[in-house]
Formats: sequence, structure tokens, C-alpha cells
Amino acid sequence: MKAITSMTASVAVNTVAIPLSQLLEAHQKITDLVGTALSSAAGDNLRETAEEVLYDITLTRAATWAEFGRKVQLLVDQTTEASHEGWLTAVQEGVYWDLKQLNGDPVKFAEAAE
Repeated sequence: MKAITSMTASVAVNTVAIPLSQLLEAHQKITDLVGTALSSAAGDNLRETAEEVLYDITLTRAATWAEFGRKVQLLVDQTTEASHEGWLTAVQEGVYWDLKQLNGDPVKFAEAAE
């Protein structure tokens, strides 16, 4: 698995054009396929893809409280598996910007980049 080594607030802005709900569904489908992979190479590729989607999920803002709940649940569940350096920071920053946005605080790109 490719480790997320560092993430700062400067990248904690929605740079992904795919809605969070679609990313959450894609991650679930990919992780479901990992157990059915015919070879270890295929399984490794699926795990790497799942981790990349998971990273995109940390960067993508939740549009609703329901999406936020699904996002937080997934990120917390992954904390035991993705305990490498930078993971908790990525989760914290992703959740922080979601909470600001969902609570009605205007989140500007310049503010998020600080």
C-alpha cells in the first residue's frame, strides 16, 4: 500500500471533481473486490486503488450531514489499517473543513490554504 506521508491544510480543499457520495461508493466496491482477487498482484493493485480513493475522500467536502457521517465512519474505520504517518492529520483536516462548511461558515480557497 502506498502511504500518505504528509498532508497540509493547503491541500485540504476539494480538488476532486467527483462528488463524495460517488467516492464512498467506489471505495466500498473496490474493497469488496480485494477479497475476490485472483492473484496477489491484482489484490495489491486493488488495495492501492482503494487507498488512493480514500485519500481523495479526505480531500472532498461533504455536501450533507449524511455524507459527512459516512465519511467520518469510513475514515475512523480505516485508522487502524492506515496508521502511517500523516493519516490522522489527513482525517483531522478533512473533517475540520467539512464541519466549517456544513455549519454555514464560508470556506474560501485562500482560507483553506493557510
